[in-house]
Amino acid sequence: MNRKAVFVGFLVLLFLIFIYRPWFTGGEIIGGDWSYRFPEMVNEMAQLSSAWQGGYGGGLGGLSPSYFLSTYNFISSWLSVASGLPWVIVYKLFWFLCPLIFIATGGWQLMATIVPRSYLWMRAIASLILTTNTYVLMVTGGGQMGVFYAASIFPWVLIAFFRFIRGTKDPWTTTLILGAVFGMQISLDPRIAYLSAISMGILCLFEEHGLVLFWKRLRFGIVAGAVSIFLNLYWVLPLLILKENTLDTLGSAYTTISALRFFSFADFSHALSLLHPNWPENLFGKTYFLQPEFLVLPILAFSSLLFTKKIKENAFVFGFATLGLVGAFLSKGANEPFGLVYVWLFEHIPFFVMFRDPTKFYVLIMTSYAVLIPFTLYFITQVTKKYYATLVWLIPVVFLLYWMILIRPSMVGALGGTFTYREVPKQYIALKQLLSQEQGFFRTLWVPRQSRFTFTSQNQLSIEAGPLLGATDAASLERAMQIATVRDQLDALSIRYIIVPFDPYGEIFTDDRKYSQTKRDDVEKVLDTVSWLTKIQSGDVAVYEIPPSKDYFWIENGTVLNWRNITDDYYEVEVITEQPTKLVMSESFHHGWQAIVNGKKIAPEKENFGIMSFALQEMADGKVIIELTPRRYYLWGRWISISTLFVVLLFLFTSRAHDR
Repeated sequence: MNRKAVFVGFLVLLFLIFIYRPWFTGGEIIGGDWSYRFPEMVNEMAQLSSAWQGGYGGGLGGLSPSYFLSTYNFISSWLSVASGLPWVIVYKLFWFLCPLIFIATGGWQLMATIVPRSYLWMRAIASLILTTNTYVLMVTGGGQMGVFYAASIFPWVLIAFFRFIRGTKDPWTTTLILGAVFGMQISLDPRIAYLSAISMGILCLFEEHGLVLFWKRLRFGIVAGAVSIFLNLYWVLPLLILKENTLDTLGSAYTTISALRFFSFADFSHALSLLHPNWPENLFGKTYFLQPEFLVLPILAFSSLLFTKKIKENAFVFGFATLGLVGAFLSKGANEPFGLVYVWLFEHIPFFVMFRDPTKFYVLIMTSYAVLIPFTLYFITQVTKKYYATLVWLIPVVFLLYWMILIRPSMVGALGGTFTYREVPKQYIALKQLLSQEQGFFRTLWVPRQSRFTFTSQNQLSIEAGPLLGATDAASLERAMQIATVRDQLDALSIRYIIVPFDPYGEIFTDDRKYSQTKRDDVEKVLDTVSWLTKIQSGDVAVYEIPPSKDYFWIENGTVLNWRNITDDYYEVEVITEQPTKLVMSESFHHGWQAIVNGKKIAPEKENFGIMSFALQEMADGKVIIELTPRRYYLWGRWISISTLFVVLLFLFTSRAHDR
């Protein structure tokens, strides 16, 4: 890399540091969907994830719908524990800095790959468009780091794709690299990988084809696809065998047409202008009027079609223009024009149900514009230099100033979420100390929902009153607490404490998107009237204790001497019973669980309140194994994925060494 490239790259780096400075100049990153974790929680996360996750299913457990991402949670937390570095340093490097570097260098290299003779300023602008557009700033500000990580791999998937499809002397290397990069993206977020597949399909249409070339690409393409799948068998294999949709554990809000219509926030004009509908406040459900200055972006992008005199040499322009139009059309979701097309796709196209939030298609738009806009600016400079040769540099500078005007809220520190400095409230540190001193298994019930600072562990799980009791405010809570069976329900679910959270950042008790102390006080007043609750803590965090609740495992006629969890999907229980009875497990019912007594397998039965039990015969000081049978498929898939990764890396390493 020459000195000019280093200098231009350094300027891009300075610009990104300025935009994303809140991430690296403060303490904890608190905001959006980014979860805060106490040190004890990080230590538990440093263990390999089980097939069953106690935090899902409303706090009663379920098969993890995001098991593919658990690997990265494990790696990052393990690095913190193994190195002794504070979690705040590790996650800022792993989850925030790394994807930022990936997407910035990816934009630069994508332009260099598509247009090898492109100027350095063209590559710099491509990088800035990808890293600082309103969609990326809203995603990162919203703490959706899994989405951002997958999006940061997006340009690298296209780079690998172009190197693969345009042919090299070593097709096996390009094939394995494409499979590995695409496989990594799948494991970060299958939705963004789905967009990569769509993009590769569209761009392939504008490449040179021939019968011999087609079959060659098809053969090696199958290999690349197989590599991607094998790298993800640690979570794909169980789904293929069980044929179970883990999205069902998240509820109908993720799969219904009504949910799709609700989440279709963007309209066609916003999408075409690369303007996120929630820009700049990023308040959920609050959309803004179109800002006309953003309309310059699609004009610049699609003006590139005017400069493609040599269609064969510039076929990529038509490909990326098509990509941008497809992205803009789909990003509006069920909104007009032709909103029924998206609804039809949502109902009939395999895996399209993943896109209840259509703004994910902004990834196609921003990638398209990152290529097309520098291309247009290049031709404008070619026209300009005929008359003002000394002012050629003015075009990219003017665009940079215009871009800074578009994203001015990020320039002046006006963005919220992860871009806002926040501290961990001392009230939650004290609550964590209180709960962590408790012995045995129990759950906490948060009314109406839990805080982002909720402390949980393998033996201390949390449940929200909203989904469990339908208690979303004081009035519905009062009705729920008057139900005759509610006390038995909380007892069966091992709930020991009911907590009314402290809401310092106005995320729980809101009225017209503003914090309401009245709503919080009303909830506390309702719980104060419940006779069988004992209030053990007042103030910002109110804590109520329920009379001794049942354990995680309990038996109707007999005694549970001891139980321990080897993993979250494998338990050993010691029981004594003098007659046939039921061993109850305080976890949501799933047919995949089984009890094993003296080699005999016992299927679960569904009990009241959605938990499960196992029928036992008379036994004295007996040992019962409780296991989730699908766990074996996760273990098999994990070993296949690790073996595939090892083989791919070994081949690439030996191939590179041979070339030298």
